[in-house]
Amino acid sequence: MTPVVRPARITDGEQVAQLIKLALGAEGPEPEQILRSAIEQGDVVQVLAGQQGVLAVGLGRVAADEFEIHGIAVAEASRRQGHGSSIVTALEAAAAAAGATHSWLEVRASNAAAQALYRRLGYVETGRRPRYYRDGEDAVLMNHALGSDPC
Repeated sequence: MTPVVRPARITDGEQVAQLIKLALGAEGPEPEQILRSAIEQGDVVQVLAGQQGVLAVGLGRVAADEFEIHGIAVAEASRRQGHGSSIVTALEAAAAAAGATHSWLEVRASNAAAQALYRRLGYVETGRRPRYYRDGEDAVLMNHALGSDPC
């Protein structure tokens, strides 16, 4: 079975929770509650599901004409297979359908792989947030006009 990107369902809870923990760490609210709240609030939550279950997840929120990506996580065994690109593209399509014209996100300054992925998809660095993360690391701000071709 070829993996398919689709909206997340409450029944994806346990598998998505594991990926959310991977993306956000152990601190904070319970990952299954994050998924339930996101779905109930109408946030954009996409999963990439295959024969082995959920391989990747992406979460974000549309506000007016902007879309903020809150997090992307790909299972370790499924990395470097284009799944991150698939999730980001699906999130953007859902956000555009909801009226968003721009997408933005924060990414750890040390996360070169994620920054490279976003650049390939047309995101550009627009600034930094010093000491944004709890451990003191900076965040790199990136933005992308939805519907534009990647650079």
